[in-house]
Amino acid sequence: MSLPITVRALSLGVLVFGLAPAYAAFSVIAPTTVTQGEKEITVSLFDSLIDGLEAADLRFTYNPAVFQHVSPGLGRATGGFFLSWKEALPGSVDISLAAGFVLSGGSGSLVDILLDVRGKAPLGLSISPPGIPGLMFWSTSDDYRVPDTWGNVTVTPASTGEVPEPASSLLVGMGMFALLAFRRR
Repeated sequence: MSLPITVRALSLGVLVFGLAPAYAAFSVIAPTTVTQGEKEITVSLFDSLIDGLEAADLRFTYNPAVFQHVSPGLGRATGGFFLSWKEALPGSVDISLAAGFVLSGGSGSLVDILLDVRGKAPLGLSISPPGIPGLMFWSTSDDYRVPDTWGNVTVTPASTGEVPEPASSLLVGMGMFALLAFRRR
């Protein structure tokens, strides 16, 4: 006796999707562009499906040629947690989250980090010299697994307040020359 085709197709779908790992969707939330010398931009690690979070050890890396570390803080989802951190190396911060309860369900930022953009930051994408993305989070323990989650920021030049207009100066000069030429006729 053979099973109907729809039952076999559904069974195959359940088997295939059942084998896929159930990772929560993590993302880095940061501004897409920043200007040189900008102060306190917020970079967040966002978890869209928090499941069983009681403690987490994370590492956050950033391009030290572009950013200066200011301070990490608890995110919206981890309000009652204890946070400790240390700057392991220039451009690398180890962060530990812990609570006396298990957080499951919901979504929100786990960690919000404030960074300053250096005044002489290189322009363009904030990619680190060895090709590592400009902003990156990952787990350093198995307490709460965070897959490598990264983002980039584009650095634009700071405004000096003065807008150079060489083209308009040239046009004024050409206009005055044309007026002089027509007056002499």
